Amino acid sequence: MPRNTPWVVLAGRTRAERRKSRAGISLKSLSVTPKTRARYESAVGLILPFLEQQQKDQTFDAVISEWVELQWVRGESVSTIADCLSGLHFFMPELKGTLRGAWRLFRAWRRVETPSRAPPITAELVKAIIGRATERVAIPFATGSAGISRPTTYRRVIGNSISRFGIYSDLWSPHFEEL
Repeated sequence: MPRNTPWVVLAGRTRAERRKSRAGISLKSLSVTPKTRARYESAVGLILPFLEQQQKDQTFDAVISEWVELQWVRGESVSTIADCLSGLHFFMPELKGTLRGAWRLFRAWRRVETPSRAPPITAELVKAIIGRATERVAIPFATGSAGISRPTTYRRVIGNSISRFGIYSDLWSPHFEEL
């Protein structure tokens, strides 16, 4: 995916060359990717209606903390909260260090809720891929599936299939048993 701004701006030898190569590029725009910026804008946009309804006598941290609690009750994703808090700091750097309560709630949320992850590859799928692939593909996939699978799946699949590929299973088994 092409970026609007370059990753590297070649330094010129003179001030005029550097000025020309940096024309139209702000350092702030380089600090986050366009996708991250879009996520921040979207997440901060979610909190704005809530902020407009709040009374002026509360601290900003208390209001944001209340919003985080509300999102917890509503079942919002923890990543939305992370994007919102990070977005607030990105768009309003003066808030850095002032949202301690909101960040404390976020850390508690992150601690108790496991992240959404892709399910592990099933033993049946690994066997099917190994069975249909050429040896050149099957062996690296069989040995590499430890990195993409959970250890229990790895033990079941590799333990039964490794001898089929002519790999010395007696050399493999001590490592295999430790998993």
